[in-house]
Amino acid sequence: MDDNEHNDKINAVVKRFVAGLPQRVESIKDSISSCSWSEAELLTHRLAGASLFGFPATGQAAKVIENAIKNKDYQAVKTLTTTLEQTIKEELADKNKSVLI
Repeated sequence: MDDNEHNDKINAVVKRFVAGLPQRVESIKDSISSCSWSEAELLTHRLAGASLFGFPATGQAAKVIENAIKNKDYQAVKTLTTTLEQTIKEELADKNKSVLI
């Protein structure tokens, strides 16, 4: 595989990740709304890997929510979810300025 093929594959993975972000966030919000804390924890844990796709702030915001759930700080979780959504919007705006997406 040459560099162009490798870059194309990486870009395809990142694009799939980005395309799935709205559904991921909705799933997190739904699990929080229904107080399905173990599901919310799992979903935020999975999103914490966003750093691997070039979204470090999103990954960090997801980790903060995951930790709040683990600590049963459910009051903070809803505020943190709003922060997560804003962080995603900001990182997507930054990525849209680049060639990657």
